[in-house]
Amino acid sequence: MAAVMAADFLDDAEIKRDVVGSDFAGHYADGRPWQEHYHVDEKLVYTEAGRSVDGYWTLKEGMFCTLYRGALSGGCWRLKRIGTNCFEFYDAGAADRGAAARRLWTARGWRKEMAPTCGAPQIS
Repeated sequence: MAAVMAADFLDDAEIKRDVVGSDFAGHYADGRPWQEHYHVDEKLVYTEAGRSVDGYWTLKEGMFCTLYRGALSGGCWRLKRIGTNCFEFYDAGAADRGAAARRLWTARGWRKEMAPTCGAPQIS
């Protein structure tokens, strides 16, 4: 599996156009499903296993961070489009450390209003 190069990641304008304001569904690398709505006002709602949590997102220099109220921890991600309606989320810390750390995505997601174009979950 080839490493993802920094140039492969979406920039701020692409994330605002393709992610912000959308309802997303997806799965983690271990196959667990998730859903999240990224509101245009930088708020979000995350749902997993029947539990919903409010939070907010930030975006700077291609780093998309999701932060939650309560017990859930958040994280920062680099995003890569791998299909018409499929995005891979890479841990930003790992994505910035070098080629070996950029080999595996953390989650895949797609806009719910369109048919997903992601393949089967990557089980690690």
